[in-house]
Amino acid sequence: MYARFNRLYFANQLPRRVAIVIRRYRLAMAITEFCAPGEQPTIGIHAELLARGWENVLAMTLLHEMVHIDIMIKHGARENHGRKFQKRMLDLARAGAFSPYW
Repeated sequence: MYARFNRLYFANQLPRRVAIVIRRYRLAMAITEFCAPGEQPTIGIHAELLARGWENVLAMTLLHEMVHIDIMIKHGARENHGRKFQKRMLDLARAGAFSPYW
């Protein structure tokens, strides 16, 4: 799913290799962990998304986390959910990225 979204919505500009781990979080559905420039980021997905079969929520959550990586690459800093993040999410919505899921 990550590779397909990277190709379709990010012009393959995100890292090809990203660690995707399944975890349980208290207050989040997913978390993106950044490391030094050029190193592999990690996307942690809450185990309940898989356990409950919420594929639509999983897909939208993955796109959300991929935007965090995109902002980090383009602007060199993590922006939680500010203007750049919101603009990129709206761009994805206009491109139809969420249409199959929402």
